[in-house]
Amino acid sequence: MQEDIFVPVAFFGMIFGIVVLVTYYRNKRMERMALISSGRDASIFKEEENKTKLSSLKYGIFLVGLAIGFIVGDALATAGTMTDWIAYISMIFLFGGISLLVFYLVARKIVKSNEKQPLMSGS
Repeated sequence: MQEDIFVPVAFFGMIFGIVVLVTYYRNKRMERMALISSGRDASIFKEEENKTKLSSLKYGIFLVGLAIGFIVGDALATAGTMTDWIAYISMIFLFGGISLLVFYLVARKIVKSNEKQPLMSGS
């Protein structure tokens, strides 16, 4: 019975997601066009691009940490050192947390190096 409801819910969820994304990007484009037509500086969009790059890095490092947690948890469970569920859960949380700390250190270094670079003059 539950399989019968999954397809319609997933279909309408997908349609809703597409409508939200189209509306979001249409509004972003309209904001950008309004800034350009009024002659203002569009540097705020560069800051958003930098945030997007850092968030991609964060998710990448985090997912690698989770994968390492799964592998180490499986090794501990197979070796019989820990109970299966304790090994998996603890290693996933441990390596997920370590990966977020690694991201923090890397992001701090990237932000500091970007602040030290001199701005290019338009001459």
